[in-house]
Amino acid sequence: LAAIMNSTPARMADWVDPLNETMRTFEISTPKRIAAFLANVRAETLGLSANWLTEHTGWNDPALRRVGNFNRLNLRNPMERAVYDGYLDGTLGNGASRGERQANYAYANFDGNGNEASGDGYRYRGRGVLQITRRGGYERASNGGTRGNAGREQIPGLNAIYGTDYDLVNRPEAAETDYTLAARMGAWYWKYGAAPVYGNLNSVTDRTNRTDEQNFRRTAQGVKGSVDDERVQTWHQVSNKIYDESV
Repeated sequence: LAAIMNSTPARMADWVDPLNETMRTFEISTPKRIAAFLANVRAETLGLSANWLTEHTGWNDPALRRVGNFNRLNLRNPMERAVYDGYLDGTLGNGASRGERQANYAYANFDGNGNEASGDGYRYRGRGVLQITRRGGYERASNGGTRGNAGREQIPGLNAIYGTDYDLVNRPEAAETDYTLAARMGAWYWKYGAAPVYGNLNSVTDRTNRTDEQNFRRTAQGVKGSVDDERVQTWHQVSNKIYDESV
């Protein structure tokens, strides 16, 4: 695990059991599935760094352009450009910090989140090893519902799967220090949380009519909404480590 995460055995020791358990439970059980899952985990958490189990806000340009409602702004329009620039420099918005104001705007009025003033955007920013976001995502991770809050597929939550009583809506910060919960949230998302257009990401990695890299790129889109070359390079590195161990 230390080699896969580009880390040290001491830093990874507390992650081994939570990840092994959760990958078994959510059938992340073949080399291809494991490589795709762990490559996304490494990219989302900077190699399972403890202070990256919660999404870092306070984005700079151009990263801010790709986040939530900012992605919908037409920056060629002077009024919308002024809104963007106000959040970029921290002079606009609701919240105690620039990052809080950005998140409250970025994630407002979607998937269970209230308006910008509600503070839901920052409260339900990404957490866990795959950064589950928004109130609806936290609710489904706890208690299930409809995949992606869209379509017809009914999915179980962690409480039904494990017989637990997680209340992530009222305690969203629980995943910041509980490695078992953080791992379970990520693996739950991998199998049940991605939008209907992506579905079960295990099934995406198993596709035989696409290359392994194409399959990985699709899983990255299911996790993040986009894919970049750095994440693909991470996947190549992780795959090589896993297949070397499998020989």
